[in-house]
Amino acid sequence: MRILIFLIAVVFSGDLLAIDINSKDRIVDLSQHMRCLTCNNQSIFESDSPFALEVVLELQHHIETGKTDQEIYSIVTDEYGDNILYDPKMNRYTLWLWTLPFIFLSLGLFYVIKNFCVYSREQ
Repeated sequence: MRILIFLIAVVFSGDLLAIDINSKDRIVDLSQHMRCLTCNNQSIFESDSPFALEVVLELQHHIETGKTDQEIYSIVTDEYGDNILYDPKMNRYTLWLWTLPFIFLSLGLFYVIKNFCVYSREQ
């Protein structure tokens, strides 16, 4: 398996070297904001998996065709889902994920204040 990964890396390394510095910087920046779906807690930039190599080559292709970062994020999330992004966008599916902690904190604070007021009246 390692030999296969090495051969793939060697074959495509010439393509990665042929792009300009700005494109490399964009690939690095984009890949640092994306999670490798086959690795545990690694970004695409840090990972050596075949999946990460595939995504990097895909990023290179999109950059060469002139797509903006937002268009690339949109394409990648359409293909792999929101889970690939470290900072997913807020939408109707993630709204509860973002708001429930504040709701529970507010309810807990209300409960503590209510019980404190009742306890202080009894004293």
